[in-house]
Amino acid sequence: MFSFTAMAEALGGGSDALPVQPNLKSAHDFFQGLLSDKDKGMVEVCAVIGLAHTEMQCKLRESLLSRDDVISNLKQVNSLVSKSVFLGGKSPSQDDAFLMSAMYPFFGLLMLKNQRAEYSSIDQWANACADLSPKIHLLQRERIGSQIDVFGDSGFVRGAANAANALNANAKKKKNQRQLEKENKKKPSSVDMSTTFELTAVSIDAGKDDKIAAVQTMVERLGAVNAPVLHHTAAIDMKSMPQEARDFKSPAGNFVCKNLFLKAKKPRGEGDSMLWLICVPENAIVDIKAISKHLGYNNEMRQANADVLLDALCVTAGNVTPFALVNDSACKVNIILDEKMISDAENTLWFHPLTNEATIGVPASVLLKFIGESARVPMVLSFDRSETPAAVVESLNLSHEAAQERLWTKLHAMGIVPRLEENPDLTAKRPLGHSTHNLFVKAKKPKQNYLVCVKQDREANMKAIEKKLGAKDMRLASGAKECFSHEMGCITLLSAVNNVQRDVQLVIDEQIMEMPLIRVCAGCKDPLDHSQHMVVDLTPVQLKQLYAENGVPMTLINFD
Repeated sequence: MFSFTAMAEALGGGSDALPVQPNLKSAHDFFQGLLSDKDKGMVEVCAVIGLAHTEMQCKLRESLLSRDDVISNLKQVNSLVSKSVFLGGKSPSQDDAFLMSAMYPFFGLLMLKNQRAEYSSIDQWANACADLSPKIHLLQRERIGSQIDVFGDSGFVRGAANAANALNANAKKKKNQRQLEKENKKKPSSVDMSTTFELTAVSIDAGKDDKIAAVQTMVERLGAVNAPVLHHTAAIDMKSMPQEARDFKSPAGNFVCKNLFLKAKKPRGEGDSMLWLICVPENAIVDIKAISKHLGYNNEMRQANADVLLDALCVTAGNVTPFALVNDSACKVNIILDEKMISDAENTLWFHPLTNEATIGVPASVLLKFIGESARVPMVLSFDRSETPAAVVESLNLSHEAAQERLWTKLHAMGIVPRLEENPDLTAKRPLGHSTHNLFVKAKKPKQNYLVCVKQDREANMKAIEKKLGAKDMRLASGAKECFSHEMGCITLLSAVNNVQRDVQLVIDEQIMEMPLIRVCAGCKDPLDHSQHMVVDLTPVQLKQLYAENGVPMTLINFD
Protein backbone atom coordinates (compact mmCIF):
# COMPACT_ATOMS: atom_id res chain seq x y z
CA MET A 1 0.00 0.00 0.00
CA PHE A 2 1.25 3.49 -0.78
CA SER A 3 2.81 5.34 2.13
CA PHE A 4 2.26 9.02 2.89
CA THR A 5 5.81 9.73 1.75
CA ALA A 6 5.29 8.02 -1.62
CA MET A 7 2.01 9.81 -2.14
CA ALA A 8 3.54 13.13 -1.24
CA GLU A 9 6.30 12.58 -3.78
CA ALA A 10 3.77 11.56 -6.44
CA LEU A 11 1.77 14.73 -5.84
CA GLY A 12 4.80 16.96 -5.68
CA GLY A 13 4.58 17.90 -2.01
CA GLY A 14 7.11 17.57 0.80
CA SER A 15 6.84 14.95 3.55
CA ASP A 16 8.74 16.55 6.39
CA ALA A 17 5.78 18.17 8.09
CA LEU A 18 2.15 17.20 8.57
CA PRO A 19 -0.80 19.50 7.89
CA VAL A 20 -2.47 20.94 10.93
CA GLN A 21 -6.02 21.79 9.75
CA PRO A 22 -8.29 20.19 12.41
CA ASN A 23 -11.02 19.07 9.96
CA LEU A 24 -8.42 17.64 7.57
CA LYS A 25 -6.64 15.83 10.40
CA SER A 26 -9.97 14.41 11.63
CA ALA A 27 -10.92 13.04 8.20
CA HIS A 28 -7.42 11.62 7.71
CA ASP A 29 -7.48 9.80 11.04
CA PHE A 30 -10.94 8.36 10.39
CA PHE A 31 -10.16 6.91 6.95
CA GLN A 32 -6.65 5.85 8.02
CA GLY A 33 -8.17 3.43 10.53
CA LEU A 34 -11.24 2.44 8.51
CA LEU A 35 -9.65 -0.67 6.96
CA SER A 36 -7.39 -3.17 8.68
CA ASP A 37 -3.92 -3.73 7.22
CA LYS A 38 -5.09 -7.11 5.94
CA ASP A 39 -8.11 -5.60 4.17
CA LYS A 40 -5.96 -2.83 2.69
CA GLY A 41 -3.60 -5.39 1.21
CA MET A 42 -6.46 -7.48 -0.21
CA VAL A 43 -8.30 -4.60 -1.89
CA GLU A 44 -5.05 -3.39 -3.44
CA VAL A 45 -4.24 -6.82 -4.88
CA CYS A 46 -7.78 -7.22 -6.23
CA ALA A 47 -7.78 -3.78 -7.84
CA VAL A 48 -4.36 -4.17 -9.43
CA ILE A 49 -5.31 -7.43 -11.17
CA GLY A 50 -8.70 -6.07 -12.25
CA LEU A 51 -11.08 -7.73 -9.76
CA ALA A 52 -14.04 -5.61 -8.72
CA HIS A 53 -16.77 -7.98 -7.51
CA THR A 54 -15.13 -10.68 -5.40
CA GLU A 55 -17.07 -11.89 -2.37
CA MET A 56 -14.59 -10.15 -0.06
CA GLN A 57 -14.93 -6.81 -1.88
CA CYS A 58 -18.73 -6.97 -2.01
CA LYS A 59 -19.11 -7.79 1.68
CA LEU A 60 -16.62 -5.11 2.73
CA ARG A 61 -18.32 -2.44 0.59
CA GLU A 62 -21.77 -3.33 1.86
CA SER A 63 -20.62 -3.30 5.47
CA LEU A 64 -18.78 0.03 5.32
CA LEU A 65 -21.25 1.94 3.13
CA SER A 66 -24.09 1.04 5.49
CA ARG A 67 -22.38 2.83 8.41
CA ASP A 68 -23.57 6.34 9.30
CA ASP A 69 -20.09 7.47 10.37
CA VAL A 70 -18.63 6.49 6.99
CA ILE A 71 -21.32 8.39 5.10
CA SER A 72 -20.97 11.48 7.31
CA ASN A 73 -17.18 11.54 6.85
CA LEU A 74 -17.55 11.12 3.08
CA LYS A 75 -19.93 14.09 3.03
CA GLN A 76 -17.49 16.11 5.14
CA VAL A 77 -14.60 15.42 2.77
CA ASN A 78 -16.83 16.06 -0.24
CA SER A 79 -17.50 19.52 1.14
CA LEU A 80 -13.84 20.00 2.04
CA VAL A 81 -12.55 19.36 -1.51
CA SER A 82 -15.41 21.09 -3.37
CA LYS A 83 -13.89 24.57 -3.41
CA SER A 84 -11.10 23.93 -5.94
CA VAL A 85 -9.35 21.20 -7.92
CA PHE A 86 -6.87 20.57 -5.09
CA LEU A 87 -6.97 21.49 -1.40
CA GLY A 88 -4.38 24.17 -1.98
CA GLY A 89 -6.00 25.57 -5.14
CA LYS A 90 -5.05 24.63 -8.70
CA SER A 91 -1.82 22.89 -7.69
CA PRO A 92 -1.35 19.76 -5.56
CA SER A 93 -0.06 20.22 -2.05
CA GLN A 94 1.10 18.27 0.95
CA ASP A 95 -2.48 18.42 2.24
CA ASP A 96 -3.71 16.51 -0.83
CA ALA A 97 -1.09 13.80 -0.31
CA PHE A 98 -1.91 13.62 3.40
CA LEU A 99 -5.65 13.11 2.85
CA MET A 100 -5.32 10.92 -0.26
CA SER A 101 -2.96 8.50 1.48
CA ALA A 102 -5.66 7.82 4.09
CA MET A 103 -8.67 7.71 1.75
CA TYR A 104 -7.02 5.84 -1.13
CA PRO A 105 -7.60 2.22 0.05
CA PHE A 106 -11.31 2.83 0.69
CA PHE A 107 -12.36 5.48 -1.84
CA GLY A 108 -9.90 4.64 -4.61
CA LEU A 109 -9.50 0.84 -4.43
CA LEU A 110 -12.71 -0.46 -2.84
CA MET A 111 -15.58 1.80 -3.90
CA LEU A 112 -16.95 1.22 -7.40
CA LYS A 113 -16.96 3.93 -10.03
CA ASN A 114 -20.71 4.57 -9.72
CA GLN A 115 -20.43 4.75 -5.91
CA ARG A 116 -17.61 7.29 -6.13
CA ALA A 117 -19.73 9.36 -8.52
CA GLU A 118 -22.22 10.01 -5.69
CA TYR A 119 -19.49 12.12 -4.07
CA SER A 120 -18.68 14.15 -7.16
CA SER A 121 -16.22 16.55 -5.53
CA ILE A 122 -14.12 13.75 -4.02
CA ASP A 123 -14.33 11.85 -7.30
CA GLN A 124 -13.06 14.84 -9.27
CA TRP A 125 -10.28 15.43 -6.73
CA ALA A 126 -9.24 11.74 -6.69
CA ASN A 127 -9.10 11.61 -10.49
CA ALA A 128 -7.00 14.78 -10.55
CA CYS A 129 -4.59 13.18 -8.07
CA ALA A 130 -4.50 9.96 -10.13
CA ASP A 131 -3.67 11.89 -13.29
CA LEU A 132 -0.48 13.17 -11.66
CA SER A 133 1.11 9.78 -11.20
CA PRO A 134 0.60 6.32 -12.72
CA LYS A 135 1.26 4.95 -9.24
CA ILE A 136 -2.24 5.99 -8.18
CA HIS A 137 -4.81 3.48 -9.47
CA LEU A 138 -8.59 3.89 -9.10
CA LEU A 139 -10.81 0.81 -9.32
CA GLN A 140 -12.79 0.63 -12.60
CA ARG A 141 -11.18 3.81 -13.90
CA GLU A 142 -11.02 3.98 -17.71
CA ARG A 143 -7.51 3.70 -19.08
CA ILE A 144 -5.73 3.97 -22.42
CA GLY A 145 -7.80 2.47 -25.21
CA SER A 146 -11.03 2.79 -23.20
CA GLN A 147 -10.14 -0.35 -21.25
CA ILE A 148 -11.75 -0.78 -17.86
CA ASP A 149 -10.99 -3.17 -15.04
CA VAL A 150 -13.43 -6.07 -14.83
CA PHE A 151 -13.53 -9.50 -13.22
CA GLY A 152 -12.24 -12.21 -15.50
CA ASP A 153 -14.80 -14.35 -17.31
CA SER A 154 -14.71 -17.51 -15.18
CA GLY A 155 -16.19 -19.62 -17.96
CA PHE A 156 -13.48 -18.55 -20.41
CA VAL A 157 -10.75 -19.09 -17.79
CA ARG A 158 -12.10 -22.53 -16.94
CA GLY A 159 -12.31 -23.44 -20.63
CA ALA A 160 -8.74 -22.29 -21.18
CA ALA A 161 -7.56 -24.33 -18.21
CA ASN A 162 -9.37 -27.45 -19.43
CA ALA A 163 -7.96 -27.02 -22.93
CA ALA A 164 -4.45 -26.61 -21.51
CA ASN A 165 -4.85 -29.71 -19.33
CA ALA A 166 -6.05 -31.72 -22.32
CA LEU A 167 -3.11 -30.61 -24.42
CA ASN A 168 -0.58 -31.42 -21.71
CA ALA A 169 -2.16 -34.64 -20.44
CA ASN A 170 0.48 -36.85 -22.05
CA ALA A 171 3.29 -34.30 -22.19
CA LYS A 172 6.65 -35.26 -20.80
CA LYS A 173 8.28 -33.18 -18.09
CA LYS A 174 10.05 -30.17 -19.51
CA LYS A 175 13.79 -30.76 -19.76
CA ASN A 176 16.18 -28.45 -17.99
CA GLN A 177 18.82 -26.38 -19.72
CA ARG A 178 21.60 -28.88 -18.99
CA GLN A 179 19.65 -31.77 -20.57
CA LEU A 180 18.89 -29.68 -23.66
CA GLU A 181 22.57 -28.77 -24.04
CA LYS A 182 23.58 -32.44 -23.88
CA GLU A 183 21.03 -33.38 -26.53
CA ASN A 184 22.15 -30.55 -28.79
CA LYS A 185 25.76 -31.80 -28.62
CA LYS A 186 24.69 -35.32 -29.56
CA LYS A 187 22.23 -34.47 -32.31
CA PRO A 188 21.96 -30.94 -33.68
CA SER A 189 18.52 -30.00 -34.90
CA SER A 190 17.48 -27.33 -37.33
CA VAL A 191 13.96 -27.22 -35.88
CA ASP A 192 13.19 -24.96 -32.93
CA MET A 193 11.23 -27.19 -30.56
CA SER A 194 10.49 -24.53 -27.95
CA THR A 195 7.02 -24.86 -26.48
CA THR A 196 5.99 -21.32 -27.27
CA PHE A 197 6.74 -18.97 -30.12
CA GLU A 198 5.24 -15.92 -31.74
CA LEU A 199 2.98 -16.60 -34.69
CA THR A 200 3.93 -14.60 -37.76
CA ALA A 201 1.29 -13.34 -40.16
CA VAL A 202 1.45 -14.60 -43.74
CA SER A 203 0.72 -12.08 -46.48
CA ILE A 204 -2.06 -12.82 -48.93
CA ASP A 205 0.42 -11.86 -51.66
CA ALA A 206 2.88 -14.58 -50.63
CA GLY A 207 3.46 -17.32 -53.18
CA LYS A 208 1.94 -20.79 -52.88
CA ASP A 209 5.22 -22.38 -51.81
CA ASP A 210 5.85 -19.67 -49.21
CA LYS A 211 2.42 -20.18 -47.67
CA ILE A 212 2.90 -23.93 -47.48
CA ALA A 213 6.38 -23.49 -45.97
CA ALA A 214 5.04 -21.05 -43.36
CA VAL A 215 2.36 -23.52 -42.22
CA GLN A 216 4.86 -26.41 -42.23
CA THR A 217 7.19 -24.41 -39.99
CA MET A 218 4.40 -23.65 -37.55
CA VAL A 219 3.16 -27.22 -37.22
CA GLU A 220 6.72 -28.60 -36.98
CA ARG A 221 7.39 -26.32 -34.01
CA LEU A 222 4.23 -27.70 -32.41
CA GLY A 223 5.27 -31.34 -32.89
CA ALA A 224 4.07 -32.31 -36.38
CA VAL A 225 7.46 -33.02 -37.94
CA ASN A 226 7.23 -34.21 -41.56
CA ALA A 227 3.49 -33.49 -41.77
CA PRO A 228 2.25 -34.90 -45.11
CA VAL A 229 1.52 -32.30 -47.79
CA LEU A 230 -0.49 -33.14 -50.90
CA HIS A 231 -0.10 -30.84 -53.92
CA HIS A 232 -3.02 -30.63 -56.35
CA THR A 233 -4.95 -28.31 -58.63
CA ALA A 234 -7.09 -25.67 -56.95
CA ALA A 235 -9.79 -27.42 -54.89
CA ILE A 236 -12.83 -25.16 -55.19
CA ASP A 237 -15.11 -27.48 -53.20
CA MET A 238 -14.96 -30.65 -51.09
CA LYS A 239 -15.43 -32.86 -54.18
CA SER A 240 -12.16 -31.46 -55.53
CA MET A 241 -10.15 -32.49 -52.47
CA PRO A 242 -7.50 -35.15 -53.19
CA GLN A 243 -8.55 -38.75 -52.68
CA GLU A 244 -5.12 -39.47 -51.16
CA ALA A 245 -6.18 -37.54 -48.06
CA ARG A 246 -9.22 -39.78 -47.59
CA ASP A 247 -7.11 -42.92 -48.12
CA PHE A 248 -4.33 -41.81 -45.74
CA LYS A 249 -3.43 -44.39 -43.07
CA SER A 250 -3.84 -42.51 -39.82
CA PRO A 251 -2.81 -43.85 -36.38
CA ALA A 252 -6.36 -43.06 -35.26
CA GLY A 253 -9.13 -41.40 -37.26
CA ASN A 254 -8.68 -39.61 -40.57
CA PHE A 255 -10.74 -36.51 -41.38
CA VAL A 256 -10.79 -34.34 -44.48
CA CYS A 257 -12.18 -31.11 -43.07
CA LYS A 258 -14.28 -28.24 -44.39
CA ASN A 259 -14.43 -24.70 -43.00
CA LEU A 260 -17.24 -22.16 -42.83
CA PHE A 261 -16.67 -18.50 -41.99
CA LEU A 262 -19.82 -16.91 -40.56
CA LYS A 263 -20.80 -13.43 -39.45
CA ALA A 264 -23.78 -12.44 -37.31
CA LYS A 265 -25.99 -9.49 -38.21
CA LYS A 266 -25.99 -7.99 -34.73
CA PRO A 267 -23.63 -8.42 -31.74
CA ARG A 268 -24.81 -10.32 -28.68
CA GLY A 269 -23.28 -7.68 -26.45
CA GLU A 270 -20.51 -5.17 -26.09
CA GLY A 271 -17.21 -6.38 -27.55
CA ASP A 272 -18.74 -9.23 -29.58
CA SER A 273 -16.93 -9.46 -32.96
CA MET A 274 -19.76 -11.58 -34.48
CA LEU A 275 -17.17 -13.59 -36.47
CA TRP A 276 -17.01 -17.39 -36.25
CA LEU A 277 -14.91 -20.01 -38.05
CA ILE A 278 -16.42 -23.51 -38.00
CA CYS A 279 -14.14 -26.50 -38.75
CA VAL A 280 -15.85 -29.88 -39.21
CA PRO A 281 -15.36 -33.16 -41.12
CA GLU A 282 -16.53 -33.10 -44.74
CA ASN A 283 -19.62 -35.23 -44.04
CA ALA A 284 -20.84 -33.13 -41.11
CA ILE A 285 -24.08 -31.18 -41.62
CA VAL A 286 -23.79 -27.57 -40.41
CA ASP A 287 -27.24 -26.08 -39.84
CA ILE A 288 -26.42 -22.37 -39.72
CA LYS A 289 -29.85 -21.53 -38.33
CA ALA A 290 -29.41 -23.99 -35.46
CA ILE A 291 -25.84 -22.82 -34.77
CA SER A 292 -27.05 -19.22 -34.77
CA LYS A 293 -29.68 -20.04 -32.16
CA HIS A 294 -27.20 -22.01 -30.11
CA LEU A 295 -24.79 -19.07 -30.01
CA GLY A 296 -27.55 -16.60 -29.15
CA TYR A 297 -27.67 -14.73 -32.48
CA ASN A 298 -31.39 -15.12 -33.17
CA ASN A 299 -31.05 -16.91 -36.54
CA GLU A 300 -29.06 -14.00 -37.92
CA MET A 301 -25.76 -15.64 -38.93
CA ARG A 302 -24.73 -15.80 -42.55
CA GLN A 303 -21.61 -16.75 -44.49
CA ALA A 304 -19.39 -13.67 -44.37
CA ASN A 305 -18.74 -11.82 -47.60
CA ALA A 306 -15.36 -11.71 -49.32
CA ASP A 307 -14.39 -8.31 -47.89
CA VAL A 308 -15.04 -9.40 -44.29
CA LEU A 309 -13.11 -12.63 -44.85
CA LEU A 310 -10.16 -10.80 -46.39
CA ASP A 311 -10.08 -8.20 -43.61
CA ALA A 312 -10.31 -10.76 -40.79
CA LEU A 313 -8.15 -13.66 -42.01
CA CYS A 314 -6.28 -12.34 -45.08
CA VAL A 315 -7.49 -15.20 -47.28
CA THR A 316 -9.97 -15.43 -50.11
CA ALA A 317 -12.95 -17.74 -50.54
CA GLY A 318 -11.87 -21.33 -51.15
CA ASN A 319 -8.74 -20.90 -49.03
CA VAL A 320 -10.39 -20.73 -45.60
CA THR A 321 -8.49 -22.75 -43.01
CA PRO A 322 -7.89 -22.61 -39.24
CA PHE A 323 -4.25 -21.77 -40.00
CA ALA A 324 -5.50 -18.37 -41.24
CA LEU A 325 -5.94 -17.46 -37.54
CA VAL A 326 -2.24 -16.59 -37.72
CA ASN A 327 -3.38 -13.39 -39.49
CA ASP A 328 -5.89 -12.44 -36.77
CA SER A 329 -3.66 -11.09 -34.02
CA ALA A 330 -6.61 -9.12 -32.56
CA CYS A 331 -8.47 -12.41 -31.90
CA LYS A 332 -11.66 -11.16 -33.52
CA VAL A 333 -12.48 -14.58 -34.99
CA ASN A 334 -13.94 -17.24 -32.68
CA ILE A 335 -13.54 -20.90 -33.62
CA ILE A 336 -15.81 -23.94 -33.32
CA LEU A 337 -14.46 -27.49 -33.69
CA ASP A 338 -16.30 -30.75 -34.18
CA GLU A 339 -16.06 -32.96 -31.11
CA LYS A 340 -15.46 -36.22 -33.00
CA MET A 341 -12.54 -34.99 -35.11
CA ILE A 342 -10.55 -33.92 -32.01
CA SER A 343 -11.69 -36.84 -29.81
CA ASP A 344 -8.31 -38.55 -30.27
CA ALA A 345 -5.04 -36.59 -30.15
CA GLU A 346 -3.66 -38.74 -33.00
CA ASN A 347 -6.54 -38.15 -35.40
CA THR A 348 -5.18 -36.77 -38.68
CA LEU A 349 -6.97 -33.62 -39.83
CA TRP A 350 -6.56 -32.30 -43.37
CA PHE A 351 -6.74 -28.56 -44.14
CA HIS A 352 -5.48 -26.18 -46.81
CA PRO A 353 -2.16 -24.55 -45.78
CA LEU A 354 -3.45 -21.03 -46.70
CA THR A 355 -3.76 -22.11 -50.35
CA ASN A 356 -6.30 -24.42 -51.95
CA GLU A 357 -3.60 -25.84 -54.21
CA ALA A 358 -2.34 -28.05 -51.39
CA THR A 359 -3.64 -29.97 -48.36
CA ILE A 360 -1.69 -30.71 -45.18
CA GLY A 361 -2.44 -33.40 -42.60
CA VAL A 362 -1.80 -32.61 -38.91
CA PRO A 363 -2.61 -34.44 -35.67
CA ALA A 364 -5.60 -33.12 -33.73
CA SER A 365 -3.26 -32.33 -30.83
CA VAL A 366 -1.23 -30.00 -33.07
CA LEU A 367 -4.33 -28.16 -34.27
CA LEU A 368 -5.35 -27.58 -30.63
CA LYS A 369 -1.86 -26.36 -29.78
CA PHE A 370 -1.92 -23.98 -32.73
CA ILE A 371 -5.27 -22.55 -31.65
CA GLY A 372 -3.88 -22.13 -28.13
CA GLU A 373 -0.85 -20.29 -29.50
CA SER A 374 -3.26 -17.93 -31.28
CA ALA A 375 -4.63 -16.96 -27.83
CA ARG A 376 -8.01 -18.64 -28.32
CA VAL A 377 -10.03 -21.37 -26.64
CA PRO A 378 -12.14 -23.31 -29.18
CA MET A 379 -15.81 -24.04 -28.66
CA VAL A 380 -16.43 -27.76 -29.16
CA LEU A 381 -19.78 -29.01 -30.53
CA SER A 382 -20.97 -32.36 -31.78
CA PHE A 383 -22.33 -32.39 -35.34
CA ASP A 384 -24.61 -35.06 -36.77
CA ARG A 385 -23.48 -36.77 -39.95
CA SER A 386 -26.95 -37.13 -41.44
CA GLU A 387 -29.58 -34.44 -41.02
CA THR A 388 -29.36 -32.27 -37.91
CA PRO A 389 -26.38 -30.93 -35.95
CA ALA A 390 -26.34 -31.95 -32.31
CA ALA A 391 -26.35 -28.27 -31.42
CA VAL A 392 -30.14 -28.51 -31.81
CA VAL A 393 -31.28 -29.82 -28.42
CA GLU A 394 -34.77 -30.87 -27.42
CA SER A 395 -36.38 -29.05 -24.49
CA LEU A 396 -36.12 -30.66 -21.06
CA ASN A 397 -39.88 -31.34 -20.89
CA LEU A 398 -39.67 -31.80 -17.11
CA SER A 399 -42.34 -31.42 -14.48
CA HIS A 400 -42.30 -28.24 -12.40
CA GLU A 401 -40.79 -30.13 -9.47
CA ALA A 402 -38.10 -31.82 -11.58
CA ALA A 403 -37.11 -28.56 -13.29
CA GLN A 404 -36.92 -26.85 -9.90
CA GLU A 405 -34.75 -29.63 -8.53
CA ARG A 406 -32.45 -29.42 -11.57
CA LEU A 407 -31.88 -25.69 -11.01
CA TRP A 408 -31.40 -26.01 -7.25
CA THR A 409 -28.88 -28.83 -7.73
CA LYS A 410 -26.77 -26.53 -9.91
CA LEU A 411 -27.05 -23.72 -7.33
CA HIS A 412 -26.08 -26.06 -4.48
CA ALA A 413 -23.00 -27.15 -6.46
CA MET A 414 -21.87 -23.50 -6.38
CA GLY A 415 -22.53 -23.16 -2.66
CA ILE A 416 -25.72 -21.12 -3.20
CA VAL A 417 -28.65 -22.39 -1.13
CA PRO A 418 -32.21 -21.21 -1.89
CA ARG A 419 -34.06 -20.09 1.23
CA LEU A 420 -37.70 -19.37 2.02
CA GLU A 421 -38.41 -15.64 1.80
CA GLU A 422 -39.59 -14.25 5.13
CA ASN A 423 -42.93 -12.42 5.29
CA PRO A 424 -43.41 -11.69 1.55
CA ASP A 425 -45.90 -8.92 0.76
CA LEU A 426 -48.39 -10.71 -1.48
CA THR A 427 -50.20 -7.45 -2.23
CA ALA A 428 -47.13 -5.81 -3.80
CA LYS A 429 -47.12 -5.45 -7.58
CA ARG A 430 -43.55 -6.73 -7.65
CA PRO A 431 -41.81 -8.80 -4.92
CA LEU A 432 -40.30 -6.33 -2.47
CA GLY A 433 -36.53 -6.46 -2.01
CA HIS A 434 -35.89 -8.35 -5.24
CA SER A 435 -33.33 -6.96 -7.69
CA THR A 436 -34.97 -7.72 -11.04
CA HIS A 437 -38.19 -7.40 -12.97
CA ASN A 438 -38.47 -10.09 -15.62
CA LEU A 439 -40.46 -10.18 -18.84
CA PHE A 440 -40.99 -13.26 -20.99
CA VAL A 441 -41.92 -11.75 -24.35
CA LYS A 442 -42.15 -12.62 -28.02
CA ALA A 443 -41.47 -10.35 -30.99
CA LYS A 444 -43.29 -10.75 -34.28
CA LYS A 445 -40.26 -9.43 -36.16
CA PRO A 446 -38.00 -11.29 -35.76
CA LYS A 447 -39.94 -14.31 -34.57
CA GLN A 448 -38.03 -14.67 -31.35
CA ASN A 449 -38.71 -15.22 -27.66
CA TYR A 450 -36.87 -13.02 -25.16
CA LEU A 451 -36.35 -13.19 -21.42
CA VAL A 452 -35.73 -9.54 -20.53
CA CYS A 453 -34.41 -8.84 -17.02
CA VAL A 454 -34.32 -5.20 -15.91
CA LYS A 455 -33.77 -3.51 -12.56
CA GLN A 456 -36.90 -3.85 -10.48
CA ASP A 457 -37.40 -0.11 -10.13
CA ARG A 458 -37.64 0.37 -13.91
CA GLU A 459 -40.95 0.70 -15.67
CA ALA A 460 -41.51 -2.04 -18.23
CA ASN A 461 -41.85 0.11 -21.32
CA MET A 462 -42.39 -2.35 -24.14
CA LYS A 463 -41.74 0.23 -26.85
CA ALA A 464 -38.40 1.16 -25.29
CA ILE A 465 -37.46 -2.51 -25.03
CA GLU A 466 -38.39 -3.05 -28.68
CA LYS A 467 -36.14 -0.16 -29.69
CA LYS A 468 -33.20 -1.50 -27.67
CA LEU A 469 -33.58 -5.00 -29.14
CA GLY A 470 -34.35 -3.90 -32.68
CA ALA A 471 -37.62 -5.85 -32.51
CA LYS A 472 -41.20 -5.08 -33.54
CA ASP A 473 -44.67 -5.99 -32.27
CA MET A 474 -43.48 -7.38 -28.95
CA ARG A 475 -46.04 -9.06 -26.69
CA LEU A 476 -46.02 -11.18 -23.55
CA ALA A 477 -45.15 -14.72 -24.63
CA SER A 478 -46.84 -18.00 -23.92
CA GLY A 479 -45.20 -21.39 -23.90
CA ALA A 480 -43.17 -21.05 -20.70
CA LYS A 481 -43.65 -24.80 -20.16
CA GLU A 482 -41.82 -25.65 -23.38
CA CYS A 483 -39.10 -23.08 -22.77
CA PHE A 484 -38.45 -23.33 -19.01
CA SER A 485 -40.36 -26.49 -17.95
CA HIS A 486 -42.92 -24.63 -15.86
CA GLU A 487 -46.13 -22.92 -16.90
CA MET A 488 -46.67 -20.72 -13.88
CA GLY A 489 -44.71 -19.35 -10.97
CA CYS A 490 -41.75 -17.00 -11.10
CA ILE A 491 -39.78 -16.61 -14.31
CA THR A 492 -36.43 -15.05 -13.40
CA LEU A 493 -32.97 -14.71 -14.87
CA LEU A 494 -32.28 -18.17 -13.36
CA SER A 495 -34.97 -19.71 -15.59
CA ALA A 496 -32.57 -19.48 -18.54
CA VAL A 497 -30.53 -22.34 -17.04
CA ASN A 498 -33.38 -24.75 -17.88
CA ASN A 499 -33.78 -23.40 -21.43
CA VAL A 500 -31.31 -25.95 -22.82
CA GLN A 501 -32.63 -25.68 -26.40
CA ARG A 502 -31.69 -21.96 -26.38
CA ASP A 503 -34.85 -20.74 -28.12
CA VAL A 504 -35.13 -17.82 -25.69
CA GLN A 505 -32.66 -14.94 -25.99
CA LEU A 506 -31.58 -13.77 -22.53
CA VAL A 507 -31.26 -9.98 -22.23
CA ILE A 508 -30.02 -8.44 -18.97
CA ASP A 509 -29.90 -4.82 -17.86
CA GLU A 510 -26.24 -3.75 -17.53
CA GLN A 511 -26.96 -2.12 -14.16
CA ILE A 512 -28.00 -5.47 -12.69
CA MET A 513 -24.49 -6.78 -13.34
CA GLU A 514 -23.05 -3.82 -11.43
CA MET A 515 -24.90 -4.68 -8.20
CA PRO A 516 -22.84 -6.12 -5.32
CA LEU A 517 -25.55 -8.75 -4.73
CA ILE A 518 -28.47 -9.77 -6.92
CA ARG A 519 -31.55 -11.09 -5.12
CA VAL A 520 -33.84 -13.18 -7.30
CA CYS A 521 -36.55 -15.76 -6.88
CA ALA A 522 -35.33 -19.30 -7.39
CA GLY A 523 -38.90 -20.54 -7.79
CA CYS A 524 -41.83 -21.45 -5.58
CA LYS A 525 -42.43 -24.88 -4.11
CA ASP A 526 -46.03 -24.45 -5.24
CA PRO A 527 -46.21 -22.37 -8.44
CA LEU A 528 -49.67 -21.08 -7.42
CA ASP A 529 -48.64 -20.02 -3.91
CA HIS A 530 -46.30 -17.01 -3.93
CA SER A 531 -46.06 -17.05 -0.14
CA GLN A 532 -43.55 -19.82 -0.72
CA HIS A 533 -40.99 -17.73 -2.60
CA MET A 534 -37.54 -19.35 -2.49
CA VAL A 535 -34.89 -16.66 -3.00
CA VAL A 536 -31.13 -16.55 -3.45
CA ASP A 537 -28.53 -13.80 -3.24
CA LEU A 538 -25.66 -14.13 -5.70
CA THR A 539 -22.96 -11.87 -7.06
CA PRO A 540 -22.63 -10.95 -10.75
CA VAL A 541 -19.53 -13.15 -10.85
CA GLN A 542 -21.48 -16.14 -9.55
CA LEU A 543 -24.26 -15.47 -12.07
CA LYS A 544 -21.74 -15.35 -14.94
CA GLN A 545 -20.20 -18.59 -13.66
CA LEU A 546 -23.62 -20.27 -13.56
CA TYR A 547 -24.32 -19.18 -17.14
CA ALA A 548 -20.85 -20.20 -18.36
CA GLU A 549 -21.03 -23.68 -16.80
CA ASN A 550 -24.43 -24.28 -18.38
CA GLY A 551 -23.73 -22.73 -21.79
CA VAL A 552 -26.22 -19.89 -21.38
CA PRO A 553 -25.42 -16.95 -23.72
CA MET A 554 -26.53 -13.54 -22.48
CA THR A 555 -26.78 -10.08 -23.96
CA LEU A 556 -26.14 -7.01 -21.79
CA ILE A 557 -28.03 -3.84 -22.70
CA ASN A 558 -28.00 -0.37 -21.20
CA PHE A 559 -31.69 0.50 -20.70
CA ASP A 560 -31.03 4.11 -19.67
